[in-house]
Amino acid sequence: LRFSNRYGKAHYTLSQAYRTLGDEEKAALHLKLFERFRLFEPAPNDALRHEVSALNISEFSKQERALVLSSQGNQQAAVALLEELASANSLSAHVNLIAVYGEIGDYDKAQEHAGIAMSIDPESVGLHDNIGILRLKQNRYEDAKTAFRTAIDLDPEYSMPYKNLGAVLEVTHDLDGAIVNYRRAVAL
Repeated sequence: LRFSNRYGKAHYTLSQAYRTLGDEEKAALHLKLFERFRLFEPAPNDALRHEVSALNISEFSKQERALVLSSQGNQQAAVALLEELASANSLSAHVNLIAVYGEIGDYDKAQEHAGIAMSIDPESVGLHDNIGILRLKQNRYEDAKTAFRTAIDLDPEYSMPYKNLGAVLEVTHDLDGAIVNYRRAVAL
């Protein structure tokens, strides 16, 4: 199978296929790659993209639907979908619940899901990035910086933690540090 290494949906599909085949090591590898490249997609006319999109990827589809609902202000419906997925021990669902609960100000529930996600995969970049965002919302700036720096250490090629670290540094009046991190985010 040839596809762009940055094609998140393809990594998710491979993760599920390897899990079905009982190869947990490869399933975990592709799940990590999915977490890293979840926002990347090949060109719209890519043949593999069309094949992957045509597959029934129910967990991924539910996660996407939950994130759309959340962005539309319907966090309760998003929480319901994500909690359903989280009950099956989905790392992505727990990571996304950190964000949604953080948005509605239920920091205890966000922290609960952060703890569960940490027990599933303490090296998830998305997990540390979302924890950083949660800490930023709680005005826990030093904890936010630590979380974003951990995400950067785990994947120096992922731009979001740089952008988010820049935001924390800006809020804490470290404008030089903020500029450095914003520039790095844009460069990626």
